[in-house]
Amino acid sequence: MKNEQTGASDRIDGFQTDILKNLVSLNTCYPPGNEEKAARYLAGVLEPMGFTVELQEVQPGRSNLVARLRGGEGPEIAFNGHLDVVAADASQWKSDPFAVRDEDGVLYGRGVCDMKGAISSMIAAARDFLASGRKPMGTLTLL
Repeated sequence: MKNEQTGASDRIDGFQTDILKNLVSLNTCYPPGNEEKAARYLAGVLEPMGFTVELQEVQPGRSNLVARLRGGEGPEIAFNGHLDVVAADASQWKSDPFAVRDEDGVLYGRGVCDMKGAISSMIAAARDFLASGRKPMGTLTLL
């Protein structure tokens, strides 16, 4: 389905779905967190898109990712998310919480709503922005 005003699709595409599936497959339950694997994976997605990436180790295995796309001298806009999720009791799930399940177009998996789905949306939006041929007036930062 297309948005009448923007022409954008209301459904997520394969690029975004692949990012989401890969993020959900990485067990980043807190405690202990283990976000480093997810941060490294996302760095590998964003760097080829033109972002400069920096991993900031906060504690062993717990890294933040700072990805910047510099444009002009304008302001910086930052989108922020988190890679850790609350522990998942697999007995309470209909399927593996660390695998995305599509049920009639609704995606299920640990972190799909909070916050791995939003992170995959941020990256897909950045990809679409870059595909438009425009450059940021300032700096686009994904945290």
